Amino acid sequence: MQKTPVLVLAMLLMTTTTYADITVKNDNNTDLALSIYNNTALVKDVRTVDLPTGKTSILFAGVSEQMRPETIIVNAEGVTVQEQNYNFAMLSPENVARANIGKVVKTILWDQEKAQNIYDKALILDVYAGRPVLKFSYGIEFDFPGRIIWEKLPENLQTEPSLSLGVETNQDGPKAIELMYLTGGLHWKANYVAEFMSDNELNLKSWVSINNTSGVDYNQARVQIVAGDANMTFPQTTARPMVMKAVSFAAMDNAATGSVAMPVEESVGEYHVYTLPEKITIANNQTKQVSLLSKNKIKYQKEYRLSSPLYLNVSNSGGEFKKQNSDVYIKLVNKTESNLGEPLPQGTMRFYDHDSKGNMLFVGEANLRQLAVGEEAEMRIGRSFDVSASGKVVSLQKITENTAEAELNITFNNAKPENVALIFDQYINHDWTILSENIKGTKYNAHTMRWNIDIPAQGTSELKVKVRMVKPNE
Repeated sequence: MQKTPVLVLAMLLMTTTTYADITVKNDNNTDLALSIYNNTALVKDVRTVDLPTGKTSILFAGVSEQMRPETIIVNAEGVTVQEQNYNFAMLSPENVARANIGKVVKTILWDQEKAQNIYDKALILDVYAGRPVLKFSYGIEFDFPGRIIWEKLPENLQTEPSLSLGVETNQDGPKAIELMYLTGGLHWKANYVAEFMSDNELNLKSWVSINNTSGVDYNQARVQIVAGDANMTFPQTTARPMVMKAVSFAAMDNAATGSVAMPVEESVGEYHVYTLPEKITIANNQTKQVSLLSKNKIKYQKEYRLSSPLYLNVSNSGGEFKKQNSDVYIKLVNKTESNLGEPLPQGTMRFYDHDSKGNMLFVGEANLRQLAVGEEAEMRIGRSFDVSASGKVVSLQKITENTAEAELNITFNNAKPENVALIFDQYINHDWTILSENIKGTKYNAHTMRWNIDIPAQGTSELKVKVRMVKPNE
């Protein structure tokens, strides 16, 4: 029962659509602007139409195939919009067959033996799996191997999605009609290229990839990239999001039209908006890449980290591990002091280094979360080939039923020609106390002890720890 109004609305849109007195193609718009979110977009399409006095029907041809009809907004000074219909019934074999259900059509079947066409007539009973169900004088065909001859095409089918507007004006002349709507099929993602220039500086470039599968070209459009999480709802009748918070176009309208090196970034409410400096064309089924950011000599830190696989427990502490290589992390602080200080949209960051001849080599990638100014990013880019550790629990002594003491030895290896600082974490179950340690550590959280290990060039370091664990009474 809940789906009935939606079905009625869909049938109404298909059956009440009429041909427009005036057709306006999408290649004669006077202004086109896109605000592209991560999985949807706000389209602003302005087209100038010569309207006579009185009532007129206008057909906006070439709108998005993934337009969300309930989000349509039409503005036109001196024009009253009395009716609007989104024509989504596209010209296709299946839709033509559906429009002729209950009608008799001509058929052609090639007779291989006689080498001639056999002509017949059939009633279209239904459409199943995209093919018409035909009733001939001899029986019913579900998968007719011949061809169907259509006398004419249904009037309600269009070669491209369109919006039909019923308008009224009291003065003839050119009118600017602004159409705004949300659509699927447009999204963007950020990609970063980080090039290590030294042990503590890197160059960073960012590209935005805009993907268009909306079914229509956007020619010479002003484009905004919107970073942020917009709230969306998902009605039962569709899998697509249909409501979202949209950024105003005021910022785009006021943007400088001159050519600049990079997009203009600004904060709008809870979003960061990047306005591209020049108009671009995004064809259907095309991925367009535009430069977003370029920064040199950004300060960074490289960290080696290793989490111990040893398990420390009152009942069954033990185990040994051989040569576990350390993880490698890159830390960026998004501040001007680090030569950064700009909001970075979520994306993938790929890291490159140089060999002895200066050739660039790919060394890893990581996902960068949305990074506001002042925040810090920690990205794991892989494992070190030269920095590793091995260790074991050398003894476990039960003190009481709920208390035990364990000793562990960890050996850290560094095959690099320079010293390495490594962060080593050990998980410890229950309540615990460090009884002795040859390297001073810190309590990182309730169940983790952390040590900063300095490993000499092409050398080793050793950590010896004794810990007491107490299991609380249940």
